[in-house]
Amino acid sequence: MVSKAKLCVIGILVLGILSCGAAYAFDLPVRLPGTEATAGQGGLPLVLPKAAESLPREIRQGRALCDVTLRSLPEQDAPEAGEVQMGETLDVYAVNVNGKWNAVAADGGAMAYIPASALSLTAPTIQSADNLDPLLTDGGENGYPGAVYNDERYLKLLTEAKKYIGYPYVWGGSTPETSFDCSGYVCWTLNQSGVYETERTDAQGLYNMSGRIEREDARPGDLVFFQGTYDTPNTVTHVAIYVGNGYMLHAGKPIGYGSMETDYWQAHFYAFGRLAG
Repeated sequence: MVSKAKLCVIGILVLGILSCGAAYAFDLPVRLPGTEATAGQGGLPLVLPKAAESLPREIRQGRALCDVTLRSLPEQDAPEAGEVQMGETLDVYAVNVNGKWNAVAADGGAMAYIPASALSLTAPTIQSADNLDPLLTDGGENGYPGAVYNDERYLKLLTEAKKYIGYPYVWGGSTPETSFDCSGYVCWTLNQSGVYETERTDAQGLYNMSGRIEREDARPGDLVFFQGTYDTPNTVTHVAIYVGNGYMLHAGKPIGYGSMETDYWQAHFYAFGRLAG
């Protein structure tokens, strides 16, 4: 009997042959059609961008080559989003996200990511745009992975930010030597990644420098601001880096990923902001 490990290695070699050619990337939703979610994050209606209304869409299927953990973001250290068993068939909505992930549907319809090396793909089939559910091509808050996750500016920001996952929260901290508080972490990451140059400031200062954007227009790499997380005269009291799929990367306790969908963060949410770059 051939072991699962050997099957996975064989499958990776097969995938290298099957996946040659053009890479496809699409804007994707947080949830897929057929699930209970019919509105965007926070209850806002989904809006179909006019540019996407007439575009055909290429859809693939994939077969898992081994048992594998799904991730909620296309990153190895992102939160888990479920498990897939060897031989399971999945609908694939984008390939080569970050160069090595495919976007699939997890249990319950939530978007998830599987290593490309663990999935054997069929050739794409074309589905007419006239038959598409708007959820599939929504390009605002609920659609981001392909183009955004392969954006060089965002990848530089994320690469720097991930270096400090696990560092403790330290009030007033602003360097790796001292560790960080929320604004110190964001300021350091912006400067060291080369994405944006800023003096050390607090969450309110970062908000004041940002252009406020609507929730449905937010994309990975934007900043997300919260209010009332501690006693201060400032309106904005916490800042994080938005990474998509309802997650942020921030100086929690410790620094790491956090879900914006918890009751606490939903109650304290203030705004999304974007720094001109």
